[in-house]
Amino acid sequence: MKVKEIGLSMFALVCLLAAIPAFGHHGSAEYETEQVVTVEGVVKQFEWTNPHTWLYVTVANDKGEIAEWAGEAGAPGMLARRGWTSHSFKPGDKVKMSGRPAKNGSKQMLISKVQTDGGVLQ
Repeated sequence: MKVKEIGLSMFALVCLLAAIPAFGHHGSAEYETEQVVTVEGVVKQFEWTNPHTWLYVTVANDKGEIAEWAGEAGAPGMLARRGWTSHSFKPGDKVKMSGRPAKNGSKQMLISKVQTDGGVLQ
């Protein structure tokens, strides 16, 4: 009887430990939910990677100063169902990127849509 209880306890412990990485995913907690920012610029890089894709855009302000914005989007599989591909953006493309800004004030956003000459990807 004791061996069976120990075995079940060990199994439960292994299951709990295996689930811990799932708690590490931040979701959208680091972004403002009540604000939307829009930047216009030129694509520097597009990373079609799991678990999130990233679009890096070089933006010039009114004074001509250059800043790089990082836009986080969903997983490639989810975006593919919306019409995105690994070739949706290439360096040099002009885009208008909109999304929820980072709470920490960095030049980062959770993308809600990207406008290009070819249309809008959401």
